[in-house]
Amino acid sequence: MTGRKFKFHAGILVLLLALFVSSISSTYGYWLGPAPFTGAVTNSLAIGDWFFARQYSTGFEGYTNTTYGTYTNQNIDGKLWDFSQVITATDSADSYFGTRGLRFRNTSYIQSKDSYYGLESISFYFGDVRGGFFNIGTSGFNVQISNDGSSWTTIYSANASTSFPLISINVENIISGGYTLGNGAVVDMESDLYIRINFTGAGLFQDRLVNMDNLTIDYRSVVNS
Repeated sequence: MTGRKFKFHAGILVLLLALFVSSISSTYGYWLGPAPFTGAVTNSLAIGDWFFARQYSTGFEGYTNTTYGTYTNQNIDGKLWDFSQVITATDSADSYFGTRGLRFRNTSYIQSKDSYYGLESISFYFGDVRGGFFNIGTSGFNVQISNDGSSWTTIYSANASTSFPLISINVENIISGGYTLGNGAVVDMESDLYIRINFTGAGLFQDRLVNMDNLTIDYRSVVNS
């Protein structure tokens, strides 16, 4: 009798454990088909690709360069970035969160050295544009993607505001059906993509400046990739 009770209780334990594992999986991962799954769990997963949602976010608190120039392979919260004509922003005239942000000057950019698979969205605060005689100047900026880290295609363009708004780009909507880059490559949600944000402003007789902070990138990773 004791043996039967043990087996019954063990069966319930196995069932609860299976439900718990299933709950965890449905919370943190999801399917995208119809490509065949090529990971290690081939007996359980018949079709589709099993993905985990990933997010990279930074407030650029670790970027402390105060002299305009070009800085490569800067480790910003675990990801590598190149900066050109972008310094840390800490002055009272700057807009940022926390203790610092970024300040772009004239033709300037940041671009990722790491690629992001299954790029879903990009968001950041960008604005407080200023500079130029009588504050006269251009304020354009672009968000660009690349499949090789050198040839860039613009997916979003706007003029920077004198306020400091949140800029959000739904990249998945743009590339999910197949999107042709400037170099002829077709990318989609199974592509590895690099990111570049560049400012093209110019002030009348003076530098044109703009601030950026709190960058968030949502992307995916494949199980066992």
